[in-house]
Amino acid sequence: MSGRRPSGDTPLRRLEAKAVELEQANRDLATREARLRAILDTEPECVKIVDPEGRLVEMNPAGLAMLEVESLEQARRQPLLDFVVPEHRGAFAELHRRVMQGETGTLEFEIQGHRGTRRWLETHAAPLRSPDGRVQCLLGITRDVTARKQAEEALRHSEARFAGLVQAIDGIVWEADARTFAFSFVSERAQRILGYPPAQWLEQPDFWANHLHPEDREPAIRFCQACTRRGEDHTIEYRMIAADGRVVWIRDIVTYVEEPGKPPLLRGIMLDVTERRQAELQIQRLNRVYAVLSGINQAIAREHDPQALFETACRIAVETGNFRMAWVGLLDPATQRVRPVAWAGAVGVYLERLTISLLEPSHHGGPTARALLSGHPAVCNDIAQDPAMAPWRAEALQHGYRASAAFPLRVKDRVVGTLNLYVAEAGFFDDEELRLLGDLAMDIAFALEVHERDLERREAERALRASEERFRELTETIQEVFWISDPGKTRILYVSPAYEKVWGRTRESLYTSRQSWLDSIHPDDRERVLPVLAGPDPVGRYDEEYRILRPDGGVRWIRDQAFPVRGAGGAVERIVGVARDITDRKAAEEQLRQAQKMESVGRLAAGIAHDFNNILTVINAVADLALAELPDGALRNDLVTIREAGSRAAELTRQLLAFSRKQVLRPEVVNLNALVADAETLLRRLLGNDIRVRLHLAQDLAPVSVDPGQFHQVILNLAVNARDAMPQGGTLTIETRNLILDPRARPPASGISAGRYVVLAVTDTGVGMDAATRQRLFEPFFTTKEPGKGTGLGLATVHGIVKQSGGEIQVQSELDKGTTFTIYLPASESAPVLRARAVPAPCRGAERLLVVDDDPEVRRLTARLLERAGFRVQTAGNGPEALRTLESSREPVHLLLADVMMPGMTGTELAEQVRRQYPGIRVLLTSGYTEAAPVQQGLWAGVAQFLNKPYTPDELTAKVRQVLDS
Repeated sequence: MSGRRPSGDTPLRRLEAKAVELEQANRDLATREARLRAILDTEPECVKIVDPEGRLVEMNPAGLAMLEVESLEQARRQPLLDFVVPEHRGAFAELHRRVMQGETGTLEFEIQGHRGTRRWLETHAAPLRSPDGRVQCLLGITRDVTARKQAEEALRHSEARFAGLVQAIDGIVWEADARTFAFSFVSERAQRILGYPPAQWLEQPDFWANHLHPEDREPAIRFCQACTRRGEDHTIEYRMIAADGRVVWIRDIVTYVEEPGKPPLLRGIMLDVTERRQAELQIQRLNRVYAVLSGINQAIAREHDPQALFETACRIAVETGNFRMAWVGLLDPATQRVRPVAWAGAVGVYLERLTISLLEPSHHGGPTARALLSGHPAVCNDIAQDPAMAPWRAEALQHGYRASAAFPLRVKDRVVGTLNLYVAEAGFFDDEELRLLGDLAMDIAFALEVHERDLERREAERALRASEERFRELTETIQEVFWISDPGKTRILYVSPAYEKVWGRTRESLYTSRQSWLDSIHPDDRERVLPVLAGPDPVGRYDEEYRILRPDGGVRWIRDQAFPVRGAGGAVERIVGVARDITDRKAAEEQLRQAQKMESVGRLAAGIAHDFNNILTVINAVADLALAELPDGALRNDLVTIREAGSRAAELTRQLLAFSRKQVLRPEVVNLNALVADAETLLRRLLGNDIRVRLHLAQDLAPVSVDPGQFHQVILNLAVNARDAMPQGGTLTIETRNLILDPRARPPASGISAGRYVVLAVTDTGVGMDAATRQRLFEPFFTTKEPGKGTGLGLATVHGIVKQSGGEIQVQSELDKGTTFTIYLPASESAPVLRARAVPAPCRGAERLLVVDDDPEVRRLTARLLERAGFRVQTAGNGPEALRTLESSREPVHLLLADVMMPGMTGTELAEQVRRQYPGIRVLLTSGYTEAAPVQQGLWAGVAQFLNKPYTPDELTAKVRQVLDS
């Protein structure tokens, strides 16, 4: 028994079983690892494992390819973060930190591979945990999204280019649902063209339909519903109502778009063609009126019976002239009622219910009664709004009438009836159409008179010829050049006589060769306009502005508009146009630009004068103080030189202020003859012996209101200018005269209205000026003298003083023919007052004064000058500080001396407040630059008196004494 091996489970057997089980597990593990490695090696996206320090533990071949490395060992030679471009490293590191704390995350970032290639990657990272749950590594799955990012960038660029293109298009770019017409896109031009912001188009599904003109709504909607052919442009013109109520003509170019899986769309561009349509409509209306004139004149020659003539005239007006309704009414002398005798068009029951009686005052406001009573054409251009149309308004609007006109039919100096025309649009009748239709009514009336006298056919034919002659005279006397050419623009068929007046060439030369028109175009404009005016154009429409050269050397600006005239089949049969002389308009635009430039320079000059006058006040006054104390000697002579230079500088600032019209004038009612006489002796000494001075002064010259000192300067400046123009000697003539300008007379200069004027003319026999010099004559600092011989402010000063005095100045000059300056000043109704100007003497006082000036140097100097004269002085740097000083002062202040131009509160505003709070204080304003309005308001309202900067010590103390004693 003891020799037998035990059977069943033994430790050895259990060990063998464990060994077999372990071997099987190893084989399974190897199989799984091989399968996992195969998956990782073939996975197209990057799979990586990163340890807590950011070092790469594992990465599949797809990831190594993204890093552009050959092996995992090569990738491990540098931190994984080094492959990330610098601007994304912070986000990459933050993602690694969060994952190591147990979170998951996604990041888009850019890397640069080992060979320099940049790629956009998208990674999803999650933590790898140990069996006990601790985070050991980061597991990341990364894909290359470079292609997607490039596509997104390309899309952004494409959208930016599209947006720029849309903004550059001079029209409304839009996109809408092809079935509902709800807009999905509208460009910003919608705001400018129609006044509605794009958001309003997008928010309201029926916006477009609701803002169509009522007469165009159904046709426009049907048109868009019919736009179903892909790849073709569909074009329509219709009207829309703008935000301000205007009617805007729109040319809409529509394309049908159909994309798979999307609802069909309409895309288009809306162009504003209102101006072109209005011009076309005007030409068409005139053409229709001409056709009506021609047709009715022919009917006058054919018809013997007045009733037949009336019926024919009404029919032609409706069928040819496109009037909605026409009727002829005769006045019954017995009842004074108007009886309709012929009509055509959309009459309905309107005439059956129409009652017009001259015995009824309420009927006198209608066009028919007005034409009968006055014997002149009468018009109502808006039946819906005209109060006089109240008796007939409802019935007229119901029949579609929006405007009407009545033309009297006169026979043997008595009005027997009216021709009445109705249209469907308000504002239809303009002056030219009324003149033409008035002539038409005259022709019909003349035919009535012919029939009334029972004249034979030859009399009617003669009347027709007379009518046609009147028609030709009418068309040929308009100021615009009306022309007609063949469709190819190769031959002029007709041009009105105004061509000879504007172009200075004969019509025959144009009929012979159209090239004469093209040759007259200014060389600088030919390259621009010849392709349009002469080139082949199936549309035949243009609107151009260009210059022409007349045979006499003159240059005229022309606006030339052309429009096609189409036949029944739609083909262009001829081209008609209107050429207008717009030279005066161009000159006015140039004058406006020049005035704006002069105003800007004036503001600059005035600003310089303000600062310079403050400086000169200090320089001149200190020089005067020093001169009063220094004995004769070299130093005193130097100070005299400084003082004289300061005086010249002060004169220059006065010229700048005169040019800019910022000085304070002290106008007096004077006689210009006295001013000229006062200046005569100085003029003869100033001009020299080789220039003769002649005076032609009117004995009964009316007085004017001017500043005598400033106008004395005007006379001297004009004389000096004349002297420089006569270097070899000559004659200077000064003339005065009265001028009464009738309202119907043409003014001698721009800005002159009807009234009484005093004229001062200064004429020299000098070298004269060319056109270019005349154009810049009054510009500041413009001079024809050599450098150092003049400032160029003399004539600019003259211009400023004259304009500030309410006058106008005109210059006439030609080379080698001398120059005349003519000044027009409004005559005064008051008698002239002659005053002697006193020379200021030094004055003293003991009163208490408050000096307010924002310039500390001027403030200290002014106080010093006043204290030397015995006055007690306090100072302040601005208005609020001055008010605080007055409030805290224990002693009364007798006078406030304040600068006008101070920041915050001006001197004028300070003076107003002081007058209200301290009525006993006198006020003296001072400045080197004064805007006319605030200073003059203060002076004339009695708020203050004024002292110009720069001032001398004696002028200052004398003026203070004067104000205190006034």
